Amino acid sequence: MVVLALGAALVLISCSNLYNSVFSWYDFLSAQKHWCPVQANIRNVVSADNPGKWNEPKIQFDFAVQGNHYVGKRIDIYDNGKGRKGIFQFLAQYEPGQRIIIYYDIRDPNRSAIQKPAFSNGMLLVIPLGNLLILLPLGLRLIKESLVKTASPKKPSKVLAPIMHYGIDSDLSIIENGVVSLEQALKIITQKNAENSTIMHTDCETVISKSMFGFSRSDDTFVEIAIGDINNFDVRIEVDGSFEKELHSIPFEVLINITKNFFALKPKAFKRFICEAPNRPVER
Repeated sequence: MVVLALGAALVLISCSNLYNSVFSWYDFLSAQKHWCPVQANIRNVVSADNPGKWNEPKIQFDFAVQGNHYVGKRIDIYDNGKGRKGIFQFLAQYEPGQRIIIYYDIRDPNRSAIQKPAFSNGMLLVIPLGNLLILLPLGLRLIKESLVKTASPKKPSKVLAPIMHYGIDSDLSIIENGVVSLEQALKIITQKNAENSTIMHTDCETVISKSMFGFSRSDDTFVEIAIGDINNFDVRIEVDGSFEKELHSIPFEVLINITKNFFALKPKAFKRFICEAPNRPVER
């Protein structure tokens, strides 16, 4: 929340300063149209040279506009880091009785200056532009990061590897039959169970090739099935090469339940399922 508040504050400051700057410039440009030159006489030149205080030069002058006399003292210049030497150099250009050109506001001749009014609040443009280029992007970035952290999206779960179906031929070699879905695997189990009653027990190799098959997620994670009598199965389970369990004489329904969990669960969760209750309902 602190990061979000800081980001929002930076955005508001940037936008506020830019808003003020735009309208300050508008007022300045509008005023420039109304300041006109006129001749004036310098009456006095003064430097406020007080220790520890701002050295503000003052030049008093008088002028006339449409028969009316006015007195001004505005210079419209700032020290700008020049110090006392800069002030005295500026004052040295003027002396009492000197005729100079000054500028006055035709809307209010009481407003006048030796130099044409400059945008004395120029920093109102410089600072907001800096804010716009630096603080605004930074504020938006903080807001974005805060919202992302607040959302706390869950890490995508690791995609389970596909499950292969394999069988055994009469030479007792493994035959890979490709990737299967859960629906296909259940059909294979049902079909193998039905075919078991018709197997002609001619030799051991033939019996094994007809009655043994399995499903594997990898070389060290698989469920291997051997059919005994109809609806009676022996199952060997291995998970990640570090866990192995054999189940004997389990019924058809339990085998189906184990197969469903093998397809649905990650290896670690499937291992826990086998250890706790292999005949419980399928987990999702």
